[in-house]
Amino acid sequence: LRRTAFWRNGRALAAALLGVEASALLGWGHMIRKPARIGESLPWHQDEAYWEPDFDYRALGCWMPLDPATIESGCMDMAPGSHKLGIVPHKLRTRLYRADDPLDSLDDTAKVKLLERLEGFARGEDPRVTQVMAHIAGSWEVVMVARSDGHMAADVRPLVRVSITVIMEEDGRREQGSAGGGGRYDYGWFCDDRLHVTVLVTTPDDATSSGSAPLAGTWPVRAGGATGDAST
Repeated sequence: LRRTAFWRNGRALAAALLGVEASALLGWGHMIRKPARIGESLPWHQDEAYWEPDFDYRALGCWMPLDPATIESGCMDMAPGSHKLGIVPHKLRTRLYRADDPLDSLDDTAKVKLLERLEGFARGEDPRVTQVMAHIAGSWEVVMVARSDGHMAADVRPLVRVSITVIMEEDGRREQGSAGGGGRYDYGWFCDDRLHVTVLVTTPDDATSSGSAPLAGTWPVRAGGATGDAST
């Protein structure tokens, strides 16, 4: 971008409007690559509303289309007279979950250590635990939704899950419990506290070798905007 006429012209205009030499300008830039109908639409906004309010900026922004910017493709638009309003309050959209790819959030070594932590919690919770089987799974997908009226929208959906099966033995009697849970996060969501909760579900305090208290329970799981139970 810095080698284009767009950049040179923008720099010259900025220097003239700000009343400084072009050589004194400090600049930065970013490129928006947003395919049609993928991701969220860009609402009406003022760039300055997202700047640090305690910093006295003396700045100017230039928008440079790298593709034909027609009305049909979504060109730059302006609300007439909005430059006289000052900075108006902006309401940020609340995301139900992030779009990060969970598969890249941990390397193979860290994934193994996560499972080892889970096993350690289970074995440390009750001396009758003889076997622990655990696994983690993750996915990342982009879903396109097309309505009958022609409207199209897309959603980027990460998903991670951890599950564990614990076998306890005492006086020749064997009991088994399983639990699992997760949500639309990356693997970093599985902190020690959450892993410990999973273990507590599979090894409840009132479990006895008589089998009168089965190793079962539920764990509330929040995935996106919905809440459910992971039964064991």
